[in-house]
Amino acid sequence: MGACTTVPTVGPRVGQAASAQKPEIVGRRGPPTSAQIEAKLAVLKGEMSVVGPRPHALSHDAQWAKSVSTYGERFRVRPGLRGRAQVLGHRGEVTCVEAIAARVAADNTYIETWSFAGDLMLILRTVPLLFGDAQAF
Repeated sequence: MGACTTVPTVGPRVGQAASAQKPEIVGRRGPPTSAQIEAKLAVLKGEMSVVGPRPHALSHDAQWAKSVSTYGERFRVRPGLRGRAQVLGHRGEVTCVEAIAARVAADNTYIETWSFAGDLMLILRTVPLLFGDAQAF
């Protein structure tokens, strides 16, 4: 990625979840967390889709919109449980503007090139990530 520009903060800094904050579970999979259950319920209610730009914390939305001019374009569709940015490796803690810009570019490309077949491919490409992904937390 090269040089990394620090993400400026807007108001008090809100940290992201870090891999060290992950609860210990037995094996690679544990029982679903309340956030995972809530997300699946949101899909059933039509508030989220299975595939689409992954949601961020509202405070991060405000912070990153100041740094990436196309950030707001990702809100053209419902957020999703799985997304193009995730499958391409743009996930984990955001430490620089270039990282969030790459994530936003992947989200916007997904929106602009959407197809049912593309959604199926993203779902299939997500399966291997369920069994081990060093960037996920």
